[in-house]
Amino acid sequence: MLSQLILALATVSEVSIRVHDATSGCLHSDARDYVWTQAEGGFRRGNDFVAQTDIDALRKQVLSSSGTPEDLLSRIGITPASIAAHRDVILETAWPESQQPKGGQRELPAELEPLLHYESLAPHILAELTGKNWTSTTHLDVRIEIPGDPAITIASDGLVPWKLPWRIEAGGKSWESCDIELSRSLKRLVDPQGPNAELLDGTRYWSEDFWRNNSFWDRFVGRALDSALSGQQYTKLEGYLEAMDRFRVDKVQSGSINMQPDSLFLEISARYPSLLDGAWWWNPLKDGKPTSNWREFLAVYDAALRRVEGQAWLQDWKNAAPDRTLEVHAVGRVGFAARMRDNFVVPPWKDAKFRGDPEFEILMRRKGDWCGTVWLSSTEPGALIATAHKGPGDHWFDRLEFSFHPKVPTYGRVDAAGSFELRTIAQ
Repeated sequence: MLSQLILALATVSEVSIRVHDATSGCLHSDARDYVWTQAEGGFRRGNDFVAQTDIDALRKQVLSSSGTPEDLLSRIGITPASIAAHRDVILETAWPESQQPKGGQRELPAELEPLLHYESLAPHILAELTGKNWTSTTHLDVRIEIPGDPAITIASDGLVPWKLPWRIEAGGKSWESCDIELSRSLKRLVDPQGPNAELLDGTRYWSEDFWRNNSFWDRFVGRALDSALSGQQYTKLEGYLEAMDRFRVDKVQSGSINMQPDSLFLEISARYPSLLDGAWWWNPLKDGKPTSNWREFLAVYDAALRRVEGQAWLQDWKNAAPDRTLEVHAVGRVGFAARMRDNFVVPPWKDAKFRGDPEFEILMRRKGDWCGTVWLSSTEPGALIATAHKGPGDHWFDRLEFSFHPKVPTYGRVDAAGSFELRTIAQ
């Protein structure tokens, strides 16, 4: 009797369509597992019915589907004509907030016209559609097991409408398919109230919502647009030609960068060998215009350079290994960018019995990776090390690991002679 029951259950299992439909994240979880059981002429789940002929057609469709259809973008309505038709919407969505023109008249610089060409955008849109641009702490998984010879399992954890790509297993083989027709066909097997149902039909998203997807258009149009418009600004500042004799601008953008007020932000490198290799400079904007000029930047940079050159240990650290750099962070006419200097810099500065105020924020990098922050002053020959991260190298700094915090008040003190002392403020 027991063996007959087991056999009966196995038989039901073999001819059931099983669906796993789930979402999970940091603060939520919703997993639904349900079955379409075999009924006369097809499969039934509650009041819903799907005919065996439809399942046979679905099996054939899945088994014959592989790779990415050549016309996939046109299938979702992305064509040269649709991009041209949405030009104004794209520019409105991508245009940097800090660069909004008066009167709302947006004119794309001629050299940036290729950004809106289909040939430029198509690879990025295809990558977006097929999930290559996406990572998230939210997971959306759907898996469907379809009986037959061979049995088929088809699954997707896609986060973009149409849920591409699909992963297929059948007959001991596995492959992927990026065909939205699979999504259309599979939707009828998924609970319309389940977490994945809405993503299985991307018609509305790709015809309407996509054109106002700020995240996408900022990445592939907005950032280049910001850089170009910002570039037009910094070249017009007083002292530009004089500054470019000594520096090159590696990157420029506008906005609230690293929690600073809206600024014209530039990453700047020295053209010639120097102990100070460059700067990050935030030039605060007022009514969309920079409030400082290049001559004011040069004054800050040169004051910081003089103080860095007074620290022989920094020269020794740079010489200890290749690809080590020092840069000053400056905002407008001041030589630091730390927003909480009074809480995170002034207390150890005073505890170290240093004179004056911490004026210059110098970042240390190994192969481009931040590894320390040093504070200097025009009235103090010593140096405050606020943060140090250990790394390869034989210099004493390379063995340090700490970062000052009021609750963990450890810092490094370097005196005028270059002697280091690790200190902790008494609680």
